Amino acid sequence: MLLTNALIHDAVHRVPYLGAIRIHDGKIAAIGMDLAPLPGEEVSDLEDRNVEAVLLISQPRYNTDI
Repeated sequence: MLLTNALIHDAVHRVPYLGAIRIHDGKIAAIGMDLAPLPGEEVSDLEDRNVEAVLLISQPRYNTDI
């Protein structure tokens, strides 16, 4: 799926920018200003909606009572 016309806020750029986000298998596969739909790819126009593209890293929880 390609989400187009997203106002993207990410950790790389200081200022939000208009671009597209490709989702593949439920994960962000690509972010950019020049992404074009792949053949047969579903496209959704976000109409300048804000999107925060963040990376979430899961940390294991340790049991300190052992």
